[in-house]
Amino acid sequence: MLFSACAFTGCKLASPLEPRDGERIAKSSANELLWYRYPGQDWNSQALHLGNGYFGVSFFGGVQQEKFTLGEKTFWTGGPGDSTSNNYGVKPGGREHIQEIRRLIVAGRIAEADGLAWKYLLGDYSHFGALSTIGNLYLNFENQQGKVANYRRELDLHRAVGSVSYEISGVHYRREYFCSYPARALILRLTCDQPGALVFDVGIELAHKKRHPAVRISQARGTWEASGNIDDNNRPYRAVIKVLPEGGTVLSRGDCLRVEGASAVTVIYTAATDYRLQPPDYRGAAPEAITANVLKHLTGLSFQAIREEHIRDYQRLYLRTRFHLGGGLPDREALPTNERWQLYAERDFADLGFKELAFNFGKYLLISASRPGSVPAGIQGAWSAHYSAPWSGNYQININVPLIYMPGNALGLSECNEPFLDWIGALVVPGREVARNYFGTGGWVSMATGNIWGFASTGVDLEWGLFPSGAAWECRHLWE
Repeated sequence: MLFSACAFTGCKLASPLEPRDGERIAKSSANELLWYRYPGQDWNSQALHLGNGYFGVSFFGGVQQEKFTLGEKTFWTGGPGDSTSNNYGVKPGGREHIQEIRRLIVAGRIAEADGLAWKYLLGDYSHFGALSTIGNLYLNFENQQGKVANYRRELDLHRAVGSVSYEISGVHYRREYFCSYPARALILRLTCDQPGALVFDVGIELAHKKRHPAVRISQARGTWEASGNIDDNNRPYRAVIKVLPEGGTVLSRGDCLRVEGASAVTVIYTAATDYRLQPPDYRGAAPEAITANVLKHLTGLSFQAIREEHIRDYQRLYLRTRFHLGGGLPDREALPTNERWQLYAERDFADLGFKELAFNFGKYLLISASRPGSVPAGIQGAWSAHYSAPWSGNYQININVPLIYMPGNALGLSECNEPFLDWIGALVVPGREVARNYFGTGGWVSMATGNIWGFASTGVDLEWGLFPSGAAWECRHLWE
């Protein structure tokens, strides 16, 4: 579909080769920028999203307070928890009744067949769990209460860098944000054009507190660290902030780090769980070791070096394709994104560049949400602002997840498909249990709804109809 559309729209699709150096530093076009003249409101649909495959972060661009919602794709409730046992959602009894259910269907006794299906084919959904959020990271600014001028909040799709800039009382402030895949970290850079004007607190409001996470703040090292366990399954996680000021001082203030009198500040955030895509217990390296390696890798590197590594890595994928419709409208392309969208919503379709922007945004989201070594993007991508994500943030195999990954190969982003293919491979073990217990067969089966814990049984999808063909959809991706 993508290639046939390109034939008559003038789309240019590059071959999957390394971009040339000149392309890496090329200026972003108007159709590679999402930007606004106001901060986002307090719901994630108005935030701008950053991601590195492992986790996703969304920022709102507030002036007195900046808020980042913290997603991590393995930060799930449910599953085997402390135990190594895992039933993958399988309940016994299905294979003893499957022939009777089939006989009733053939006989036209649908209501009776449906009743038996509900009783014996519905999986055990009690430990399915949900994608959750680690919490919210806040930057609370103390000296920015004046009138705001020249405000701009932006996401640069060409470089995968977000920014916020504005002026207060004659001081120009700028913040730059990105999630680096090579560094496995969120990097924040705060600057101002008046020496010593940066004064703020930084910390995380954790969402999972029932198991009393340990928060340690080191003024000397400029670190904020939380070691905790997910509320219902006791799986460990770790979140770390490191603050590197230029000028000024770093203090400990309550449950936050405080920066006073700095001219520029680099903030590093990373997080991890002990999850590994390997049934039955899905347990891997300790999160403390993962986050320690992240900080070790970044020690001694300048912000500019980390940013260059990030942009080079991202553009190696992003620049493999380009989409041009031609005949741009400079007056439209100069408008903020919300104004361009409003015109489009009013059925003014003259702004073809807005479609280019949508294409670039979709490509950006796939790269940001799915990279080798991570679990696949579910229906929340890599971004979760909820204690329990809508629809559990699950893998909806009957449509949503295949749609996320269908463009991957067409865009030359085969690496971004790898997490989905790895997840399919790990479904074979639980899928065998489903085939044996529900249908009395060999092979493996998965249904419409999946998670990171190997759930392959019938779950809520039985409300729409029994869907034992999830594995067929999944294998189609393997074959392609």
